[in-house]
Amino acid sequence: MKIKKNNRLLRRKVRVQTGATWPIYLLLALVFFSLGAGLAYKFFEGGRATEFFLKIRHLNEAKKIAEQELQKTRLELEFSKISLEKISDNNKVLKDKNNILQEDVLFYEKIVGKRK
Repeated sequence: MKIKKNNRLLRRKVRVQTGATWPIYLLLALVFFSLGAGLAYKFFEGGRATEFFLKIRHLNEAKKIAEQELQKTRLELEFSKISLEKISDNNKVLKDKNNILQEDVLFYEKIVGKRK
């Protein structure tokens, strides 16, 4: 008995079967893509996570605006404090001048007498 060799594998020209498999692969890719998108939508609870991230962004923007307003208010308070100190210093100087002038008036009233 003679053993018959598999001639298909030993041929010089290899036969390649070309069928229409790309539509099947495309269909499988679409199925898996839609399945993945559906699972992601379900996992993220239908966009609630996106809403949560948008809310965080909105709150961060509101925080920045509040910090800017706080900084502006602090500057105004600092200016008010400086002007109050300046007015206080001027008031002290004017009180000292007023006291000196009242002493002078009392001295001259003692000398001349009070006016009627």
